[in-house]
Amino acid sequence: MMSLYRGLPRPVYVLFFATIINGVGIFVYPFLVLLLTQHLGYSDAWAGAFMSIAALAYLPGSFIGGKLADKIGRKKVMIIGQLCANLMFLICGFLGNSVYVPIFIILNLMFDGAVDPARSALMTDVTIPENRQVSFSLNYLGHNMGFAIGPVIAGFLFYAAPSWLFFGNAIVSTISIIFVAFMVPESKPDKEAIEASYHTDSLEKGYRGGVIKALLSRPRIVALAFFITFFSFAYSQSLFALPLYTTK
Repeated sequence: MMSLYRGLPRPVYVLFFATIINGVGIFVYPFLVLLLTQHLGYSDAWAGAFMSIAALAYLPGSFIGGKLADKIGRKKVMIIGQLCANLMFLICGFLGNSVYVPIFIILNLMFDGAVDPARSALMTDVTIPENRQVSFSLNYLGHNMGFAIGPVIAGFLFYAAPSWLFFGNAIVSTISIIFVAFMVPESKPDKEAIEASYHTDSLEKGYRGGVIKALLSRPRIVALAFFITFFSFAYSQSLFALPLYTTK
């Protein structure tokens, strides 16, 4: 099976290893609900309501990050967004059980939302249609590998040193973004490449007029996003609600 992943562009492998490292670091998210209920005194209902509000902060971050990725570059948005997200978690670690911790969790999710579209755009730029599916598959494999390790560490830290849930995430995520900063080139298309994309018959044809026009020209993407919303709703239950059930 691993033979599928041979011969891919070098930046894809760098992003793969960075994703593994980052995946280990995101162990904090499944434990956020427990942190709110057991350390900050939230009821189950209020903790669930807060996580819903916090998740909404991801949306403006995604829109802003996607726009900035086209303006100033994919890698710059990834680095700035990730470092800002890490800073929010560092502050959470120093605040301990302060009532202000939830505010910085929301800000972390907003900055994290800005990183994802830039990361996807960078991965798209450094690949070609023939190897793009395999490249994204490898990146997702790296995420799962990291996430399989992270909760084991988090389970220990949650009871032994809760602040290190935040410190650990910030440190590990910073290491992963350093890999990207020094080993992955900026991939933002130049003006000639953008202009050429308007005059092609491929599925990657560019459209003038902004995001809305581009989406309306691709109704299948809109339909896919609609159905993925329901999938994400179900998935979020395992990520945030399941930890609550396991403690009852």
